[in-house]
Amino acid sequence: MEFEGSPTSLGFDQSGHHLLTFIPGNVPHRRHAFSDEAVIKAAELLRRLHDATARCKLKASDEVVIHGDPGPHNMVFREGVPVALIDWDAAKPGRRLQDISDAVWGFTNLACDGQHPRKHVRHIRLFCSAYGGGDPIAAVLLIEQDVRSALAKHTAAGRLTPASVFVPLVRWFDTYRTELLELVTASHDIH
Repeated sequence: MEFEGSPTSLGFDQSGHHLLTFIPGNVPHRRHAFSDEAVIKAAELLRRLHDATARCKLKASDEVVIHGDPGPHNMVFREGVPVALIDWDAAKPGRRLQDISDAVWGFTNLACDGQHPRKHVRHIRLFCSAYGGGDPIAAVLLIEQDVRSALAKHTAAGRLTPASVFVPLVRWFDTYRTELLELVTASHDIH
């Protein structure tokens, strides 16, 4: 498998620690506002990963090997654009859409900032377009599903503090879901 957008394994040290090459750059704060170029480059990076793993035995019977948490907090940036994915602990066989929706969520802060959905539509569509074949409606619906599922799981387990993080996100989707989906489908001009 050839994928240049990640650290390379150097093996293990005497204590059993996995050693990796260092990728110079920086990792932005999660609530950072990203440029169009950063969104495009992130989508292209993720697409290269998925294409590289589409024929890999590690994908098993799934579509590809997914990163599992491909937000900007797990990407190394240089000159304002992502150049590599790091933190591969959640990597596993899966569907492209899962990584796409996770990345869209991370690069737009959808629902997290409480802003009107109009603010996010451009980057949702831009990411999916740059990925090539990414479905913005499916990505948004999966983000909503993941938010609602996280709230339900934390609540059912009695983890009220983590659950409280998801309450305003669910309220945001309750308020803006219909309008967001209309905006995403109606907006054809992404440039």
